[in-house]
Amino acid sequence: MLTALMLSAIGMSSGTTTWTLDGCSDGDDVIWNSPDTVDPDADTYVNLFEVVTVEVTVSWFGQEFGPIDVTYMLDELTFPGEAPGPCPTEFDPTVFVFPEPPDPVAVAFELHTVMNAEGMMTVNITNIQLGQTEVEIPIFGEVTVLIEELCVNGLEYITPTYVQCPADINADGIVNVNDILVLIGDWGTTGSPADLDGSGAVDANDLLMILAAWGPC
Repeated sequence: MLTALMLSAIGMSSGTTTWTLDGCSDGDDVIWNSPDTVDPDADTYVNLFEVVTVEVTVSWFGQEFGPIDVTYMLDELTFPGEAPGPCPTEFDPTVFVFPEPPDPVAVAFELHTVMNAEGMMTVNITNIQLGQTEVEIPIFGEVTVLIEELCVNGLEYITPTYVQCPADINADGIVNVNDILVLIGDWGTTGSPADLDGSGAVDANDLLMILAAWGPC
């Protein structure tokens, strides 16, 4: 069974968009799309997922119990990431395993986060493994159970960031002849930071942008 994650925008502060995230899975992959977009033309995207609660439904001797809050069992509750802009772009994959080896796996999954050309985020949660763990069940105390379903509630933060002085190609805090020398060295090439206008090649227009931004950043 696949239970889609439900997101809703809850505000923007200082350029950071925040979404709430609620979702459950019994082992099937989860695919999630953000309800809106962020600026697709940023230079960098900083992503942070903060776990609020984690609950499990478990079985013990054929009987199901839950949901049971197991948030306290996690060593980490925040998962940061960063991706280069502009869009489309993607973040480095994250592999989550609890508990850490060599202990037997209770919960494991892979997190793949991408942003399309319009600035919409898609999160793919794959290779979900649900194993055994120890939980406290009323009357019976702490027992070893099989995890049947995992539910996560969290907050997703995405912050577009911008290079304040793109003409400062060598990043020394000032636009001067040193940046022109870098530009001349890359003249006519593609994929260079000296391609300031994003035309695909370093040319006279990029030189004009350096001259226009001449001086301290």
